[in-house]
Amino acid sequence: MIPRTPYRTLRHGLRGYNIRARWTPLLPSYQFSRNDSNGSPFMNHGRSSFSSGATYTPEQATILSAALSHVPTQGFTDSALLMGVKDAGYLDVTTNLFPQGPFDIVKYHLVTQRERLGEFATSEEWKEVQSSKQRFGTTDKIRALCIERLRRNRNIIHRWPEAIALMKYPTNLQSSTLELFSLADTMWNITGDTTVDVSWYTKRCILSSIYAATEVYMTQDKSESFANTWTFLDRRLADSRSMGTTIGRMGQYVDYARYNIINVLRSKGLKI
Repeated sequence: MIPRTPYRTLRHGLRGYNIRARWTPLLPSYQFSRNDSNGSPFMNHGRSSFSSGATYTPEQATILSAALSHVPTQGFTDSALLMGVKDAGYLDVTTNLFPQGPFDIVKYHLVTQRERLGEFATSEEWKEVQSSKQRFGTTDKIRALCIERLRRNRNIIHRWPEAIALMKYPTNLQSSTLELFSLADTMWNITGDTTVDVSWYTKRCILSSIYAATEVYMTQDKSESFANTWTFLDRRLADSRSMGTTIGRMGQYVDYARYNIINVLRSKGLKI
């Protein structure tokens, strides 16, 4: 059997994947609630509508955290999960608590790092970051939050193509997509975004695309301290200034996301 390289893992995850057909039904939709003073329904942009719904018992959290510590050497595999179970002092059969297998490790990482980003927003470090420039605007905040989140992948970045492949499986796709959207929502909330019109949705869609494309780029970045990744992020953010005024429909966003991600992979030599 031919060993699966990171490139082959990514290609396997994306092969035959119709991004428009798969993503569109899975992305969250607006909720309509009571009428406003003019008798028109207004949109409810509550965070709970976009949560991946993941909650963990103390036992599950202990096991998955231990499993993550084995990912650098074992990858996102059943082996890493089993090692986590043993490290936590449970019987091998306890792996049955995780019906999605290695994807449960991926999802735990995504959820916990998103939550920690929210905690970071209340820290002294975040205050220092904001005071580092005389004018620290919204784009500066989004950039800093993307970098902070991406840096938390650095210990497992060489294994992240495996995670991407797992996230693309049809059975995992809805959870992965909602978690990505939740991350973008968290970032915009941290910046203090209070818009309540259709731009609320568009901005989160565009940021989801930018973050996903940058994360893929980072998996193959060999520059010191991921300097090339931050440059790539800057270019995508610059592009978004014009994209924000032209993307008004979900289909356009999906095409933009596909364009970003596929072109990054092709630039790295992946034939897709």
